[in-house]
Amino acid sequence: MKTTFFSFLAILSFLIFSCNKEDESGPVSEIIIPADSVDALAAAIDEIAPNGVIILAAGEHCESGTILIEKTIKLIGVDVPAGEDGAILIVDTGPIYTYGETLDPAIYVFQAPGTRIENIELRPKGEIGGTGVIFEESEGAILRGCTFTKHQYNVVSQNSDNVDIDDNYMECTDAWLPYLAAEIPEAIGITIVNGVNVHIHNNVIKGGLIGAWVTDDGGTVDNNTITKSYIGVIPCAVTPETQLTLPKSSKIITSNMPGTKWTIKDNSIHENLWFGILLFDGSIECHVENNDCTGNGLSEDVPYVDDDGEFMFFGTGADIEAGGESMVFGFPTVATKDNTIIVGADNPGVRVKICGTNNSLDTSGGAGIVLDRVSSEKEVLDFSESDQVSDKKDGSYPAF
Repeated sequence: MKTTFFSFLAILSFLIFSCNKEDESGPVSEIIIPADSVDALAAAIDEIAPNGVIILAAGEHCESGTILIEKTIKLIGVDVPAGEDGAILIVDTGPIYTYGETLDPAIYVFQAPGTRIENIELRPKGEIGGTGVIFEESEGAILRGCTFTKHQYNVVSQNSDNVDIDDNYMECTDAWLPYLAAEIPEAIGITIVNGVNVHIHNNVIKGGLIGAWVTDDGGTVDNNTITKSYIGVIPCAVTPETQLTLPKSSKIITSNMPGTKWTIKDNSIHENLWFGILLFDGSIECHVENNDCTGNGLSEDVPYVDDDGEFMFFGTGADIEAGGESMVFGFPTVATKDNTIIVGADNPGVRVKICGTNNSLDTSGGAGIVLDRVSSEKEVLDFSESDQVSDKKDGSYPAF
């Protein structure tokens, strides 16, 4: 009864605050949803006109399931002074537990080009959220100034060109970690599949299996901070072995081409367990330049442990690698080709491995440490080897 009452109040409130009606029964161009709303956002999306604006007031807004957006709109949290809570959107979603299951997003933008989502904090209702935002077939969509916590996938963009993902804070759930018994197979900050000219700029991404997984052509990853993940940035392919299913189209996500001609520059990428940047599985003609990319990985005989000294898993010792042919993930991947890595004088100590075909490394600026040119296939990590470190749990290793 309480939920029903608040739902009624929320819907009544946004009708009161609606403006610029076309007529008494037609769509409106702006809706303001007050705090403590329950399932009001889904109703507002039905009510709003194409290209209209929905504003979430500061405070909590609860939704019982996926918010589907199928027309171009702006969904914006109200501005608040620094240090105060803004619009907090709490949506009941859940993760996938095996590959092939259907993603469960909080916000699903489907065939709605130019849709903007700004200045909203997204939280799951439970301990592990599903997917924060999906853009599917939504060219020119924008995600800006949002905060994500405890989701399995923060952002997934499929078949959407010219998407901008800027100025967001993303902290993945830690339920994928082996030392927590790996409740879920993975958690990823940003996943880009089949979209050209995507721009990932000035985000903070923390704590996933992968910070940013990018495919297709001509995108940019710049001025981000990516830390405490397993891999920071990986341009590669999305293969059937790691398939994800989209909820409305029921399409299984696989990439048409690997990461191609991506520019990865001016990022701060550090304290990622395996690699800071891993060019992999056919990535071609990517340009990696001027990244503060140090402190990623550990020597393969030193484990990572948590703050309590509990074993997590082993690391390896490179900040950037252009990979060769490999079976490191349990299925065959092809060598990378024609990629360029530039390590400038401002970034001393970056450790680089060059494998694959015709990949080049420029350290003419006087910085960079070239490691042996070996394949990452030689660095398969065995999560079952916790018994090897029973005498090393003294908390002296870097905490994750």
